[in-house]
Amino acid sequence: MMFPSTKKDFRSGRDPDRISVIIPCHNYGKFVSDAIESVLRQSYGRFEIMVVDDDSSDNTYEVAGRYSNVRYIRTGRKNVSAARNLGLSQSTGGYVVFLDADDRLLPCAFETGLNALSEHPECPMVFGRYRIINADGSDLNKVQPFISNVQYLDMLSHNHIGNPGSVIYRAEIFDVVGGFDETLGPAADFEIYLRIGRNHAIFAHPREVVEYRLHPGNMSKDATLMLDAIMKVFKAQDAYVTADPAYTAALQAGMRKYLRHYYYPNIHELKSRLGDHRWVPALSTARLLSRYYRRDLLAGMTRALYRLAKGDRGAKDADRFAS
Repeated sequence: MMFPSTKKDFRSGRDPDRISVIIPCHNYGKFVSDAIESVLRQSYGRFEIMVVDDDSSDNTYEVAGRYSNVRYIRTGRKNVSAARNLGLSQSTGGYVVFLDADDRLLPCAFETGLNALSEHPECPMVFGRYRIINADGSDLNKVQPFISNVQYLDMLSHNHIGNPGSVIYRAEIFDVVGGFDETLGPAADFEIYLRIGRNHAIFAHPREVVEYRLHPGNMSKDATLMLDAIMKVFKAQDAYVTADPAYTAALQAGMRKYLRHYYYPNIHELKSRLGDHRWVPALSTARLLSRYYRRDLLAGMTRALYRLAKGDRGAKDADRFAS
């Protein structure tokens, strides 16, 4: 499927040269000004900024109100996907960027993305790389590795995009595939990359376009939430991969990879929640562990009990299981 040039007004009311920047925000008033300022510093100046406040209780409203060129939209507490979809429904640009409120765009982001889309008219989306910054905005000198030629098969085994702000979309693709799945929490962006990639080409360029901020409030630090959402995304691909052995193998490899990655973070999360007497979150983590790691848990418990029965209370396996 070839996508129209940037000069075609494919939907009434949309400006084919404008980029709609949608910033979902829940209690990130301390960061959202940085996100807004990073848009204002873009070398390409045809854009609109929309802050979609997902029922924040902090100063998000006051911060957004400092900027006359920011459209502020408030909604009842839902989730980041619902906020993105609401912003999308009210956007007016022919292109869309979803910027997390705690991240920052680099000044070249729009210009680089538009050039890549112009050079690849068959692609409804293109993406670049992200840099990692600290909570205070200082550079950690870590850059996402560049992976070229990322298509559906590649995405089945790993989310090569990583940060939603690194992507620029032709807005019309959402008329084709729909919006974000609001049931998938923090993995909804991964799912929409797969949904688009099943039938359309995706282009990866090597430029750094966004700064990904690490801080204690990152949603990605919730191992239980992340793994549960990612596994739902993988399960949703079953219907699309069964007829192709290569797709099936890639999907299975992806599931194994993420299960390995989140095993010990979930063990630590369970211990932390139990230690803090957070019984309901602890039960959620325990259920997830029993669903995806039953064999690993039983094997670990067996090894630990065997060592303890021999009197080796400092055994490596027992410590590792309890760590």
